[in-house]
Amino acid sequence: MINSFEDILDLCINRIMQGEALDEVVKDYPEHKEQLEQLLVIMTDMYDSTLPQIRDEAFASTLINVGKELQRQKEQFSDDVEESPSFKWRWFFNFPSPAWQRGVVFALVLIFVSWGTVNISAASFPGDILYPIKIVTEKVRFYLTPNSEGKAELRLTFSEERTQELVQYFEENGELDTQLIQAMLNEAALAVHDISKLPKPQRTVYVSKLQHLNAYNKDILENFRDKAPQHQKQALEKAIETCGSRMKWMDDMKYERVPPNEWCSWNH
Repeated sequence: MINSFEDILDLCINRIMQGEALDEVVKDYPEHKEQLEQLLVIMTDMYDSTLPQIRDEAFASTLINVGKELQRQKEQFSDDVEESPSFKWRWFFNFPSPAWQRGVVFALVLIFVSWGTVNISAASFPGDILYPIKIVTEKVRFYLTPNSEGKAELRLTFSEERTQELVQYFEENGELDTQLIQAMLNEAALAVHDISKLPKPQRTVYVSKLQHLNAYNKDILENFRDKAPQHQKQALEKAIETCGSRMKWMDDMKYERVPPNEWCSWNH
């Protein structure tokens, strides 16, 4: 069952890329209609746009100025609305006008995608000003990547990025973000779909990469066992168990004891 906004957004982008109309897609998720419409419009605009060359100094100046304005908007909005502890999306859409909102967000996503891996973006994590932009940018990059090898590499990268965000979030807040844990596991699981499409030599290489990533994620989670708050220990143990059960699956995949066309039946 899909519960998190991240997974819903991912599914919606996939449906639109397959030809479904935006209105038809968002009506299935009325509780997220406003946020989805804004992000999906940006995504479709990105898909149809030619990316410009961005000068470094212009990029830095734009981020500084827009970041200040977004922070001002967030602080103003926070006076009236209590924010949830994780994945704060709604404040991000509280702008003076829809045109200002769409223009700023589109410009930032355009900059991030055209500029590549940006230090400021890479350092953001849930709760930061630019984190929603970072997530949308990742999804745009993924759906603009034309081949399965590139998509598999991005999925692994995104899973590792969620792991690093999880560590940083814990260090700053003293608790886990369980949505980040799920996002970390989901990205690794979704990589299987693209890995299964690769020719055998590349397939073997990427299964090995997936194994190492799974072991790394499991080690990180196990390090939280003695530190996590009591109310989060059950979710943590479930995630560790998931990583453990994936180890056997990955051995079967590596030696193709299970044919590639059945890999996507992997119990995520």
